[in-house]
Amino acid sequence: MPNLRVSNALEKHELKVIDALQTMSVGRCSRIEVKEHLKTCLHFSGCTIPTPEEFEFMVTFVIDNYKRFCLKELGCAFEMYALNKLDVDKAIKFTPKFVGEVLSAYEKIAIKVRRSVVVELPEPKPREVSEEEILALNQEFWADSKSKDFRFLNAKAFDILWKRKQLNVTILTKDKANSIKSKVLAFYRTRLQNKEDEERLTSEDFVRDQCKKYTLMLFYNNQL
Repeated sequence: MPNLRVSNALEKHELKVIDALQTMSVGRCSRIEVKEHLKTCLHFSGCTIPTPEEFEFMVTFVIDNYKRFCLKELGCAFEMYALNKLDVDKAIKFTPKFVGEVLSAYEKIAIKVRRSVVVELPEPKPREVSEEEILALNQEFWADSKSKDFRFLNAKAFDILWKRKQLNVTILTKDKANSIKSKVLAFYRTRLQNKEDEERLTSEDFVRDQCKKYTLMLFYNNQL
């Protein structure tokens, strides 16, 4: 759901419009929901109670002509009328003309509120890639790769395989691990181009990740 933040100062009765704007539109509500809200409108209006037939006609009238309004805007509009916040003459009967005048006067305030509100959409959460996807994508990349460059493998696949004991100290002995580290360092030392490259080889995290990738290469090639 988006967050609504007021950018300009609004009066107390105008703040209620913000909550009303977050409800479903009249056109998408059931007839009984509109009917119940119109009962609230009738209460705020102070008009004489219409006959059941007249009231049913009013429900149809509102649904047909004011479906763009949000449901709670109806009650909000008539509450403003009751508070003398709308420039609408008092009425005795709850007629289509009277309802139209109230909603038209209310709409001017609603437009002001909409212009004063900033919609803040929540930042979408990044999709989490599952362990199975990481393993599958890594293997697919290696199978399709023409260069067979271990540097492009995802080191996270090593951690997953280690956790699942598909890679372990029996397969990856201490001697083998030391041999892999030596080969990785030798590989990078032949490719040193500047001081930054030299500094990378002093980083334990960098070397560890590259060793994981090199080990994955051997694992995929059945060379462990």
